[in-house]
Amino acid sequence: MGSFHVLPAAANDILPWLALANEVEYLFGPMLEFDAIPARKVMEKRAYCVSSSANRLAGAMLLGGSDSGYWIRWLAVSSASRGRGIGTALVTTALKAFPPRSSVYVDTFVDDTLDGRAARRLYERSGFTPLSVVCDGGVQRLRYFRETPSDRKEDYGSEANLLSHKS
Repeated sequence: MGSFHVLPAAANDILPWLALANEVEYLFGPMLEFDAIPARKVMEKRAYCVSSSANRLAGAMLLGGSDSGYWIRWLAVSSASRGRGIGTALVTTALKAFPPRSSVYVDTFVDDTLDGRAARRLYERSGFTPLSVVCDGGVQRLRYFRETPSDRKEDYGSEANLLSHKS
């Protein structure tokens, strides 16, 4: 295994992002009009990724929300990169990107989605608690919640806050 870095996504990450989305679509269900979302989130600086090679992503996530509630909107780790801590690093990056004492939400797979078990464990290990089952586009999702810590600086955009990991 090697080291990896969670970095803000750039324009050249969009095509690999769409390839990762295609790989995990069986879990998420049809992602209508998803093609335009990563590009918009890259421009908004609300997209992060971990590259595995020049044209492949090991993992990626999109963030959203405002002061009334922040969201991890989409998080995926490629099947070849699972079990290396990439999902945990992405969630940690998200929590650092949001202001202190913010409400953070994420919708993930319900209990009867076997391939979603790792995602539920990831969020629970990261301090999220289940709130309710919601229906999104005809698909049931389990909504999780947590609050960001209150004891950190508010400078989240600096290079020092990007995560570097050895696995």
